[in-house]
Amino acid sequence: MPIRIYDYEASKIPLMLKLTKEVLDREVGGSYYLDTDWLHGPSILITGESSEDEVRLLDSLTACTMDYKKEHPLRLEQIESVRLKYLKEQRRLGDLELRTDTDGRMREDGEIEQGEGKTGVYNSDYHRKLFHGFRCRLQSANNLLLAEISMMDEKSRIRIFTDMFLHIATLYNGDAASGYISYLSHVLGFFSRLRLEGHPENVQERFERLYLGVFAEKQQPPGTSLQASLNLWKEAWNDVAAEMRQGFDKTRFKQDDHLELYDQHRRFEQYIAGMDNPFHRRLLDRDDLEELMMADEMLVYRNVINLFYMTLPMFEQGMAQKHVYGYCAIRCIESSRTGLLMTI
Repeated sequence: MPIRIYDYEASKIPLMLKLTKEVLDREVGGSYYLDTDWLHGPSILITGESSEDEVRLLDSLTACTMDYKKEHPLRLEQIESVRLKYLKEQRRLGDLELRTDTDGRMREDGEIEQGEGKTGVYNSDYHRKLFHGFRCRLQSANNLLLAEISMMDEKSRIRIFTDMFLHIATLYNGDAASGYISYLSHVLGFFSRLRLEGHPENVQERFERLYLGVFAEKQQPPGTSLQASLNLWKEAWNDVAAEMRQGFDKTRFKQDDHLELYDQHRRFEQYIAGMDNPFHRRLLDRDDLEELMMADEMLVYRNVINLFYMTLPMFEQGMAQKHVYGYCAIRCIESSRTGLLMTI
């Protein structure tokens, strides 16, 4: 079972970096992955490639965490403020993510336990194990970027994540101007949902101001260290996407006690039918929508996108930030390409 380390600090990245450097990369390099979670309080989630790895790591991770907490003690007022913030969200997030272990007891800062991992939507045990293996393989490249991102200001962070989103978009068919349709669907769906819920703010206007505030300026190329880390990250994702395509077999994503692919597609159609935007209306008007969405190429790309989204919480990037970066990636493509499917 995954190891949870509760960390009430404003950012969990410093402790994550210490854990990777002093314990994880030394003892199980390439055989673990990191995540963050909200269950019972803010935590770092460490999943080993095997349960034996997790048991073996527990003592070393505990000692490393205790050292860190002694060096970086938090004020009681800060801990209590964070505790109350997360306590208020336990039931709502538990219902949203279908979590079962929401007993309401908040853990202490620095507390360590083994427990329930995150939920996920998988079509089969094979699907779940495939993602588990890929996340372990991607972690080394993620760690390099994590160290770089921890030192960035907001504008630099938006630029680097937008670059990452643009690269993932190329993994559909080699052209980001094709792969960006996933971001169109997610971002426009996000805007539609906010309008349907009566959200008072025009969030698209706020995203546009963010985009212009970052990308209207002349951009400096990344420094040598950052560019090297980013290149390794892109190569790692290229390898994962290529392996997904090479070994794809739709029958492996079918299991009686899991969500079936065609049922998943029907739920998708029902969901976008409630969206009030031209992109989803145009999708629903297509006679070949099911054929398009159920094609092997699209199913592989959907797996790539979902796997990528799963890694974002490790970088402390939530749903709102995900849509900001998706929006910026769309606008970057619009500013440099013509003949697109549609503009935002």
